Amino acid sequence: RSRAALVMAGEVEFATPEDRATELRGAAEDVMRAFLLEGATNPEDASTVEEFVREAARDEARELYMEHARTAKLGLPSPWIMDSYFESYSPLPLAFRVPAQGEGMPFVSSDLCDPSDEANRALVMALSRTLLSISERRYEHAWDQTKEMASRFLGLDPAASSYAEADTSRLDGSPAHAPSLTVRALNLLGSFHYLNGETDKSLWCLQTGRVREPAFVDTLVKLAAVHGDLDEHDASMSLLEEAQRLEPTRADVYLHRAHILLAAGDVRGAVGQLQRSRQADDASALAAATLGMALLKLDPSSPERARAMLSSAAERFPASLEVQLYYGEVLSHSGDLQGAMEAFRAALDLAPGCPLPYVNAGRAFAALNQHGRAMAHFTKALEVDASISATHVDVGQALVQAGDMGAAVEHFRTAMAKARYAPELKDALTAKAVAELQGTVEGALGVRRGEHF
Repeated sequence: RSRAALVMAGEVEFATPEDRATELRGAAEDVMRAFLLEGATNPEDASTVEEFVREAARDEARELYMEHARTAKLGLPSPWIMDSYFESYSPLPLAFRVPAQGEGMPFVSSDLCDPSDEANRALVMALSRTLLSISERRYEHAWDQTKEMASRFLGLDPAASSYAEADTSRLDGSPAHAPSLTVRALNLLGSFHYLNGETDKSLWCLQTGRVREPAFVDTLVKLAAVHGDLDEHDASMSLLEEAQRLEPTRADVYLHRAHILLAAGDVRGAVGQLQRSRQADDASALAAATLGMALLKLDPSSPERARAMLSSAAERFPASLEVQLYYGEVLSHSGDLQGAMEAFRAALDLAPGCPLPYVNAGRAFAALNQHGRAMAHFTKALEVDASISATHVDVGQALVQAGDMGAAVEHFRTAMAKARYAPELKDALTAKAVAELQGTVEGALGVRRGEHF
C-alpha cells in the first residue's frame, strides 16, 4: 500500500503506462483481499481500492471515451443538464445591440463589425436569435439555429462525423465576416457539440476559435472545461490562468478552476476558488451550491459550515435544482433524514424529469443500510429517466451490496454505454472494475458474494 501511494504521487518511474496500471491493479487486489478478510467493514480500505482502480483505468477510460464520443449518437441531454451547463458560464457577450426600429429592419450598433456590411449584420442577427432561444430555455430550437448558422455562415456541416477535413476558407474571410463574430459562432457550436457528447468536434470548434481570437475568455473557459473532463488538468489550469489574467473579476473562471481542483482532490484549493467566485458574483446559485458541497468534503466530520452555507443558499435560491440537491445531501450526511427528503422533494418539484432526487434519496437510505428502500428509489430514478449514466452506477453499486454481482456489472456496462461525458465513463468503468475485482477475490477466498453486506 505504501508503494502504491508513491505510484499514485508519481514518485515511481515505469517503462510504460501499462506497467504503472498493472502495479496499481495489483495493489488494489491486495487491499481488496484485506478488506474482505476483515469483514468488509473498513470504509477506508474500500475507498483505497476505488482510488487505485480509478487511477489504473485512467488511460483506458480516456481511450474508450474518445472512441465512444466519435460513435455514440446521444443527442441533446435533458433540459436540467443544459440549464446547469449554461448557468456555469457567464452569458456569451456579443458587445452589440440589435434594437428593433419600428417595423423595419433592425439595425446593429457594434464594436465587433461594420454594421453596414450585410453579411455581418445577418450573422449578428443569427447569433442574437440563438442566444435568445437559450435564454428562454428553448434548447432544441437553439441547437437547430446553431446548426443553420454553422452551415450558412461558417461553411461547416454539424452532422459530419469530424471537422478534421473541414474547409475553413469561410472562417478566414470568404465571404468576409468580422473575426469576432465567427469566433462567437464557433463558441456556440462547440458548446452544443459538447452537450451532445461530441468531444472531438467541440474541441475543434473551441480551438479553432481560440486561434482566431486568443483573448476571448469565453472560449478559454469552455476549452479548459473540456480538457478538465479528459483529465488534462495542466492544460485546463493553464487556460484558466490565462482567462484570469485577462478578466480577473470574472466569476465563472474561478468556478471552473474549483471544478478542476475538486477533480484533482485539492478540496481546500477549490474552496478558495469558490469563495473568490462568489466575491465576483454572489448571485450565482451554482457557485453557492458547489461551495457548500466543497465545505462538506473539506471536513466531513464537521458539516456545520456546509449545512449553514446551503441552508442560506436554499433561502436565497429556492428555484435552484443544484442547491436543493446538495442541501439534501448535506442534511442526510448530518443525520437529518427528514430534512434531506424535504430538500429532495423540493428538487423534484423544480425538475420532475430529473432522476437525481430519487438517486440522492436512494443513497441516503443505502448509507443507513436500508437497502430495500434504497433500491426502490433507484428503480424510480430509472423510471423517470434511464438515460443518465450515473443512475446506473448507483443501481449497480446497490446490487453489489445485495450480492447480485452479475446484475450489477450489467448496470455498469449500461452506464458506460450511456456516458455522455468523460468523467461519467470513468466512473462507470471504475465501478465495473471494482465489482469484477471483488468477485475475483471473493472466489479465490471462497467467500460467498455479498455475505459481508
